[in-house]
Amino acid sequence: MTISEYLNRLRCGNVGKVEWLTSRIAELIDLGRSDEIVDIIGKDCSLEFGEGSPSPGIMSGFEAVSKFFIDRANNSQLKTRHIVTNLNISELDDNRIKSKYIYSVYRGEAGCNSPESLVVADVIDLYLIEEGSLKLSQRKVTPSFQISLKS
Repeated sequence: MTISEYLNRLRCGNVGKVEWLTSRIAELIDLGRSDEIVDIIGKDCSLEFGEGSPSPGIMSGFEAVSKFFIDRANNSQLKTRHIVTNLNISELDDNRIKSKYIYSVYRGEAGCNSPESLVVADVIDLYLIEEGSLKLSQRKVTPSFQISLKS
């Protein structure tokens, strides 16, 4: 079942769906299945990683953002764990929902149980309702702290 199909079956409002999506996206990235996120990317989506991110920059458009998540799924050398805290969701209007939260991301090499770094970042997601379904329209990741955990 795709993410969109599951969302359509959830019996809650858009705020509840965005809460589920926030943790599901983190989980899929950590499981190496971020290619499944493509199902909920909006046609004009943008993805921005600020200074201090492992790969700072902006990707714009469905193709570029989809490629990012597909490439991430194919990177078997990287192991991550995303921890979501301080989740704050606001319905801006009938078609837009904003989600703000803190990501604490542990990064390391696959097969290793000791992470190499911890990045703590502020994240803002904007979801739009496109053709009756929630779609990720914008994600901005702004690191606050980057801590090396290597000895």
